[in-house]
Amino acid sequence: VEGDQPRTLTAESLRVTRRSAGTVVRDETTTGAALDALASRAVPKPTAADGSALPASVAWLMRVRVRCTEPVAAKVGEIAVELAVRDGSERLRVSGAWPVRTFEQQTKFAFPFTGRAIITQAGVTNGGHRNRSGQFALDAVALSETYAVYLPGIPDSRSDSYAGWGRAIIAPAAGTIVRVRIDRPDQPDPERSDPTFYASEYPNGGDPGNHVVIDHGHGEFSMIAHIRAGSVRVALGDRVEQGDPLGLLGSSGDTVTPHVHYQLQDGPDGEFSDGLPVRFTNVNDGPLVKRTFFHAR
Repeated sequence: VEGDQPRTLTAESLRVTRRSAGTVVRDETTTGAALDALASRAVPKPTAADGSALPASVAWLMRVRVRCTEPVAAKVGEIAVELAVRDGSERLRVSGAWPVRTFEQQTKFAFPFTGRAIITQAGVTNGGHRNRSGQFALDAVALSETYAVYLPGIPDSRSDSYAGWGRAIIAPAAGTIVRVRIDRPDQPDPERSDPTFYASEYPNGGDPGNHVVIDHGHGEFSMIAHIRAGSVRVALGDRVEQGDPLGLLGSSGDTVTPHVHYQLQDGPDGEFSDGLPVRFTNVNDGPLVKRTFFHAR
């Protein structure tokens, strides 16, 4: 909800309507405590879709997150949302309608490292990442040839005890580097995510640490996060090909256990992009979900 000056709003009702060829498939209204759980006044500073600043006359007043799931057989072609809010004695309505399209991946992606691994956290429908651009994100811990997490003879409290520590992170497909961060330290204790080592803009967690975003074209952008401190090998504007080295597997940012975080999104800025599902050509085990062991070749 956007306005021209700060105001204190109260959410009263949220109506979500799904339509198929103009016919209503489902019509739901949320009020009370259920709506309070969806609405938030802790909204970020207003920015354009590309992350650039908006004029000072623009204020973001409230954010409501709506997640809809319907069977493909329902053939939902449009979702309409109407939010009723109150500002003192004044009642306001905010509404919009958006087409529903089926995403078809255009780029052939390779998983961003090779070798054996396990998915420790996946997307929102798999009990994992819940942020907007991370709805289909994957966390992968690299394993030894015998599928072991740890190397023998090294205390588990050290990052180099992990079989994947320092594994080469590679470009999943050709593209241009449009975001890069290289200044974050690794977590000193691989078994604990210490907020002391988060970047200042992530005081409550979610820090991707050292990371890169690659524009592959077709509205598909790869984000690869938690890269090892001092290992990033690309710069803003660089052109990369599939398999080119980006850095080493590490534990920078908000992370427990050295791993790689990969997500496909529809824009360069993770705060304002939507997540996209992804399949990899070098993984033969089908879609990757939580607790999946796989071998990327």
